[in-house]
Amino acid sequence: MNCKQLDELLPLYAGRDLDEKRARLVSEHVQICSTCARVAGEYREAVELAQHFTPPVFSDNVYASVRRQVMQQIEDKPTAPLVPQMLLVGSGPGWLGPPPAR
Repeated sequence: MNCKQLDELLPLYAGRDLDEKRARLVSEHVQICSTCARVAGEYREAVELAQHFTPPVFSDNVYASVRRQVMQQIEDKPTAPLVPQMLLVGSGPGWLGPPPAR
C-alpha cells in the first residue's frame, strides 16, 4: 500500500474499524512510513479524546434563546421575489418541453 491509498483508511484504522486484512496492511505501512505513522497517531489521539468527551449540558432556556436568534436571522434575511426565479428556471431550452427543431 502507498500513502495515497492509506489516506482514507487511516481514520478507520485508528478507530479499529477495518477488517483484519486491511488493518494488517495499514499496520505494515505505518511501521515503515513516518508520515503515515504520525497521522495515524493523531487520529488515535482524536478517537481517544472523543471517547472521553462528555458534551456540555444546556438548559432549555439556552436552547430557546439559540432557536429565537436563528429564527430571527432567517426572518431578517432578504429573499428574492419568486416570479423572476421561476422565469430563469423555465427559460432554458428543454425545460418546458423538447428542444426546438433545427
